[in-house]
Amino acid sequence: RHSLEAQYQQVSPEDWDNLPCWTRSYVGLGAYRVDQWEPGTFVEGAAFDRFLFGRPKIERLRLIFMQDPNAVAATLLAEAAHLVADITIRFETGIILKRQWDATSGGTVFFTPAQVRFSRFQMRPEAANPRSILDPNVHKAVAHAIDKQALADALYEGQGTGADVFAPKRTPWFTAMDQAATKYPYDPKQSRAAMEAAGFAKGADGFYARPGEGGFSPEWRATEGGDSGVQVGVLSDALRRVGVDAHPFLLRRPFEMETRASFPALMNWSTTGQPEDWLLEYTTGKMATPENRWNGTNFGGWSNSDYDRLAQQLAGSLDQSQRADLMVKLAKVISDELPVMPLYYSLDVIAHVATLRGVEPSPDGAIGWNVEKWELSQPAIVLAMLP
Repeated sequence: RHSLEAQYQQVSPEDWDNLPCWTRSYVGLGAYRVDQWEPGTFVEGAAFDRFLFGRPKIERLRLIFMQDPNAVAATLLAEAAHLVADITIRFETGIILKRQWDATSGGTVFFTPAQVRFSRFQMRPEAANPRSILDPNVHKAVAHAIDKQALADALYEGQGTGADVFAPKRTPWFTAMDQAATKYPYDPKQSRAAMEAAGFAKGADGFYARPGEGGFSPEWRATEGGDSGVQVGVLSDALRRVGVDAHPFLLRRPFEMETRASFPALMNWSTTGQPEDWLLEYTTGKMATPENRWNGTNFGGWSNSDYDRLAQQLAGSLDQSQRADLMVKLAKVISDELPVMPLYYSLDVIAHVATLRGVEPSPDGAIGWNVEKWELSQPAIVLAMLP
């Protein structure tokens, strides 16, 4: 307050966001202080000799923003940069780097489970098509039809990890959440039993239909780009094998927020931000509606009063043991109701050249936690994605 309150009261929100204290004049606790900043191009830092854990061994570090994964790979292979972090490259590019570097001892590639890739069920009656996608038994049938580990392995060449809860395995509360959650293991027999419990029977064509409704042909949707086409292709095929006439669909970008919230049956998405925030995304208050211009994160339209109550307690609690207990309870409710279905963990890629030494990703995937110990005979250059 003593530094910023006067400016806060005087400037517009736009000017506030652009104050030098957030960029070139920022004062933090890190190993490097900002020395140069060209927005959208690079940030350069100089070693801070009073850093708590000791002066960094590398005198200067430059962070370059780059979007093209092919250009990133070429830059690393030429050693024009030394490390790639953030979500700048995908698994496919990481594998290319690993294969080349394994043959030449040119560098190291780490693959770290990160965000949860999941699918939403449409819960709005006015948007649901077919209408039976609203049936809880249908949700169970879909869940039992999916071999999550096989899907993850297909996407990540045997290095993938299936997901059953909205928490990374590295977090201290994962085990309790995993034990409390209702599981839907891959089991075609249970999938077929759930469809029959919902009133469906197979027709002469081998696909399920229900009296008065006809065939059950849900669309499994994802946004185009990356491995989305493979995802929805594999998932739709899994449903077709148990008798559900599913069809993949890729939503082209850009799209309106209303379009995002109006998917007819199933829609793939990924968690964002920190794990402790993931479970707060599915409350009634965060539902995407015309009133908030469809910007809510709960764009499947699920609403549960017990879940809302627990989420409100979690959002207002700072006690770690209480927070862990609430996350376990939330995991139980959301897995029982199954408005969203975790599928697998995406893999973040961290890669660095052999001449950069001391890089050790922490269990939570953080890359810069020991940056003061990194060693390089020249200024380090790090590649990251431009926001």
